[in-house]
Amino acid sequence: GDTEVLGESADCHYQAGRSPEAMLLYMQLTQLHPEDLGNQVRFLSLLNRAGALSDVVTRGREVLQRDTLIPVLTLVGDAFNKMEQPDSAMHYYGAALRRRPRNASVISKMSNILLERKDYDGALSLAENYLALDSLNIDILRIKGLAYYLKENWMLSADAFELAVELGDDTYAPHYYLAKDYSGLHMFREADEHFMRAWQLDSTRASLALEIAVNRTNGIAAYRTGVVPWFEKALKMMEPDSTLMSSIYQNYATAEYTRMDWDKAISLYQKAYEYNQKNISALSTFGYC
Repeated sequence: GDTEVLGESADCHYQAGRSPEAMLLYMQLTQLHPEDLGNQVRFLSLLNRAGALSDVVTRGREVLQRDTLIPVLTLVGDAFNKMEQPDSAMHYYGAALRRRPRNASVISKMSNILLERKDYDGALSLAENYLALDSLNIDILRIKGLAYYLKENWMLSADAFELAVELGDDTYAPHYYLAKDYSGLHMFREADEHFMRAWQLDSTRASLALEIAVNRTNGIAAYRTGVVPWFEKALKMMEPDSTLMSSIYQNYATAEYTRMDWDKAISLYQKAYEYNQKNISALSTFGYC
C-alpha cells in the first residue's frame, strides 16, 4: 500500500513538472523495487533533465544489463551527446535504432552528429532507410534536404524540402533552404517566393534581408523600389559587424556598378572598404569607377 501511494505521488509530481520532488520519490522507489523498470526509466529521464549526466550513464548501464530498453538506450545516448562524446552517443543510438528502425527521434539525433562531422552521405543513408518505411515524415525529409543542400545538390535538396512544405511544414527552415536551392539553380523568381515567406516567418535577420536583396538583383523586382529598400533594411538592422557590413556594402555597390551608376557605386565601395580594409577588390573597383 505504501509503495502504491509513493508511486502515485511520484507520478503526480512528474506529470505536474515538479522535478525535484518527483526525483526524490523515484529514487526511493528504485531502491525499494529495483526490478520495476518503469520507475527506472522515469528516474533516468529526471536525472537527464537535471543535467546529472554521469549518473544517467552509470544507472542506465545497470538497467541495460537487465533489459535492453529503447528509452534507456536513448537516454544514455543523450547523456553522452550532451557530454560531447559523440562516438559513445552513436553506439547507444545505433543500438536503439536496430531495435526500432522507425525511430525518427533517434535518427534526427544521429543525423545531427553526422552532419556536424560533415558525413553528409552517412546522414543521407539514415534518412533514406527511414523514408523507405515512411516516406512522408517531415522531420526526416528535412534531414534529407539539408544533407543534399550541404552536398550542394540543389535539385535533390529542393525535392525533399518541397515535399515537406506540401505536407504542411510551413516553417522558416524549409522555405529558407528552398530559396537557397532555387538560387543555386538560377531559378531566382522561385527563390524570391520562398525568401519572402521565410521573411514573413522571421523578420529579425539582417543576413536574410541581404540575401533577398542580392537574389532580387537578378531581375526579380524593379531595382529602385524592389531591391534598394532591402539593402537599406539590412543596413538598418545590422549591429556593426564589420565583415557583414562590408559584405552588404560590397554587394550593394556591385549592384549599382552593373547599372553604371558610378557615383553611387563609389560611395558604397568606399564604405565596404572602411568596414573591411582587407577588402582589396572594393578598393580596386572603387578606383575603376
